[in-house]
Amino acid sequence: MGAPLRPDRRIWNIQAFLRSFSFAGQGVWHAVRTQRNMRVHLAAAIAVVILGAVLGISALGWACLALAMGLVLVAEMFNTVMEAIIDLQMPNVHPLARVAKDGAAGAVLIASVAAVGVAIAVFVPRLLRCGPAPMNSGEFGPPCGLGYLAGFLQRQSARLRREPVDIAAPHEVVRADPHHRGAGP
Repeated sequence: MGAPLRPDRRIWNIQAFLRSFSFAGQGVWHAVRTQRNMRVHLAAAIAVVILGAVLGISALGWACLALAMGLVLVAEMFNTVMEAIIDLQMPNVHPLARVAKDGAAGAVLIASVAAVGVAIAVFVPRLLRCGPAPMNSGEFGPPCGLGYLAGFLQRQSARLRREPVDIAAPHEVVRADPHHRGAGP
């Protein structure tokens, strides 16, 4: 059996635990302050969150995007750490140091390309959809997308030309035809 714990040593020290979050935050802040690519990735993540909120993507879409954004930011943090360690150990340029730095940057590139693929898979179908999401899709939100935008522009164009617009089908312009009786062409 081990030695008894001293009264001043606790198994779980809440102050040390909270301080570790402070150190982690300082590491992230250092990367944001000093690494241009980290700022670019953060800006892209913010843009993705805004676009996702506007388009009303599903919970599954949010989960995929969160994982992809997290992967890119973690890869960028590891790249920053790798560069700092190599610069500390190798003040002069060494061929193996260059390989390690390029490899870490390549990992960020692969993560970024994968994240773009996830964003395309999540956003493009939503952007191409015209009208609200089907009832069984699990997606909620206003009608949006490129089809909705095209319908909006078409309605505005018809309004400027003073043409009537069918309210039931806002994506189609209906021209007034006094001889039209509702029959097919």
